[in-house]
Amino acid sequence: MPEKNRHLLLWQEKKEDTNHQLRIELSTVQFFDLLETIDQLCADNYTLPQLQDHLKPLSSRHRQGDISIIQQSTPAVLGFFSLALVAIALFIIPNPSIIKDPNQELKPTPTQNNNKQIPPLPLPRK
Repeated sequence: MPEKNRHLLLWQEKKEDTNHQLRIELSTVQFFDLLETIDQLCADNYTLPQLQDHLKPLSSRHRQGDISIIQQSTPAVLGFFSLALVAIALFIIPNPSIIKDPNQELKPTPTQNNNKQIPPLPLPRK
C-alpha cells in the first residue's frame, strides 16, 4: 500500500502499556468508513445504550508535523514566480507587425491611372 494512502491506527488499553497494543493498518477509504461508523454510533444512543463515548479530540500540540512549512509552500511560491516570469516575458515580446505577401501583386485601381476629372452630370429638371 502506498505510504500516502496508509493510516496506522494504534489502540492500547492504558496509556503507559505500550507492549500490549493493537496495530491496524487502514487505507484512506477504510479509515473514513471507520470514522463514519464511529460518528453514527456516537450520534445514535439507542443502537448500543451500554456504549458510552469518552472520545475527546486531541489538541494540535499532540500532532507532529510531517512536512515543514517550507516544503509545503515551495510549490505555491514556484507557481507564482513562474506565472510572473511568463507575464513579464509576454509583456516584453513586441506585437507582430503585418507582413505583406511578396507574391501578391498590387492591382492598379481606376483612380490611380485616370487623373481626369469627370464633370458632374446636371440633374434633370421637371
